[in-house]
Amino acid sequence: MKWLFRRSPFLDDVALLAVRFASGGLLVLHGLSKIRNGTDAFAANLAQKGLPLPTLMAYLATASELIGGALIVVGLLTRPAAASLFVTMTVAWATTHAHQAKLAGTGGGVPFEFPFFLSVVFFALTLSGGGRFALDRRLG
Repeated sequence: MKWLFRRSPFLDDVALLAVRFASGGLLVLHGLSKIRNGTDAFAANLAQKGLPLPTLMAYLATASELIGGALIVVGLLTRPAAASLFVTMTVAWATTHAHQAKLAGTGGGVPFEFPFFLSVVFFALTLSGGGRFALDRRLG
């Protein structure tokens, strides 16, 4: 149990690998869902909410989720991919889900909580990079 109380660079990198796989994988699935349901349908939803350039925003969000998520999983161009996803998730919660925010534990806040949490994860990956087990490290 001593390992719980001391810093380990190896375990830090294992943690980054786990965070990359989970967060990047979720975003790839989220992007695939947008394609399966039709990116134009997503754009129409954004237009209905009064967001500017809804078609452009829909395609950029879908590309960010698919491509950025895949890059995060393998750890290639981790910082730029994470920065792109940070922006995508921040725009999602700030423009679409902010009105759904509730105090933690009161229920009903999940549509806000998911993109908000992911925006924080991707902000952290933007700062930290992908770690030792990322392709970024292998490519120099």
